[in-house]
Amino acid sequence: MSHNIISWSYDIFYNWYKKQLKYVDEKTGVQDPVLAIVYESKRPKKKDIDKLEPFIKPNIKYAGLCPIQDTVNYPNGLYLLMEVEPGIKKYMFAVFPTVSECPSPTIVGNHLTFVIDTNDTKTPCHFHSTYYTCQKIATVYTWLDPHYKDYFPMTLELPKQGYNEVTESVIKHPINQQHKQTILDIMRYPWKSGTSTSGGGKSRKTQLLTNTYIYNANNIQSSAFSTLWLEREYRSMYAMGIVQENSENIQWSVRLVRKGRDRVQPAYVFVTQTADETLFQNTLANLILQNEP
Repeated sequence: MSHNIISWSYDIFYNWYKKQLKYVDEKTGVQDPVLAIVYESKRPKKKDIDKLEPFIKPNIKYAGLCPIQDTVNYPNGLYLLMEVEPGIKKYMFAVFPTVSECPSPTIVGNHLTFVIDTNDTKTPCHFHSTYYTCQKIATVYTWLDPHYKDYFPMTLELPKQGYNEVTESVIKHPINQQHKQTILDIMRYPWKSGTSTSGGGKSRKTQLLTNTYIYNANNIQSSAFSTLWLEREYRSMYAMGIVQENSENIQWSVRLVRKGRDRVQPAYVFVTQTADETLFQNTLANLILQNEP
């Protein structure tokens, strides 16, 4: 194997970041600068329909500043969030808070997503870039959730520097081209950091499988939101929360994945006074009913 080539693996990549990055200790009472809530649809059994939420929640936590920073393209920083107990999808988010001027200066949680789709046997590593975009129609301002996808396999032979036919196969979408260098730098960093990426053999794979965490549904926190989820048949939800300076207020940016074709849909950008999840659900439910009755 050439010294200029990295035998890249998603499992090694993901677990290196999980090992190296330290989650903020919740006991300190220090508020994480970036929060994330992810819901994935799971309809409860009939006997539990009035007791359990119709979705499950991967436990996404702030992991720290990304070791790759770019003050030109990401002037407000690049923050990593990961699952505390990685499930099958092994989410990893790189959030770059962005100020939108529409209708007034508002900071939104634009982000890059790495996620595994086990149903995709050929290219199970899915990469998305998501932007919360405000548009004005007549006198009404509406938030939208455009996101752009690329796909690649679980293992790659990546060059340590620069580009080749393999890097071109990882990042294809024209919109994602602006992030290409950053994405590749994040992917290659564990192999270039000087710390160990060993342990990718058979025993490591067995360990990953046995440690896979199975999500369970929580008891209903907001009956309004749970009812809405069932009625609208949402598939999933991704919410990024930016903690406002000198305040406990959270500026949320929410993308709801609806039933049917995956396309640009209405998004929701709003503030809650705390990170309380019941408050988040109730606020979001009220906004959906006001804007999409």
